[in-house]
Amino acid sequence: MKTRKSHAGVVVDCLLAIKKAERSNDTDKLLKVMSRYGRKTLDDAMRMYNEEKAKEMGMTMEEFNNWLKED
Repeated sequence: MKTRKSHAGVVVDCLLAIKKAERSNDTDKLLKVMSRYGRKTLDDAMRMYNEEKAKEMGMTMEEFNNWLKED
């Protein structure tokens, strides 16, 4: 019997797939990841991804979002 993953588990899988696609700098791979997961999962994974990036840059999420809007 196969057990289902929780939403949090699927979000982490999505996040890892996004990071892998980014490391390989492969746009096609990133698009495949985006099409594989649902909107809520992608939104949650991208929120986690942005939180990690903000922390790496020493910014709050508000500062990071403003920085993204400027670029």
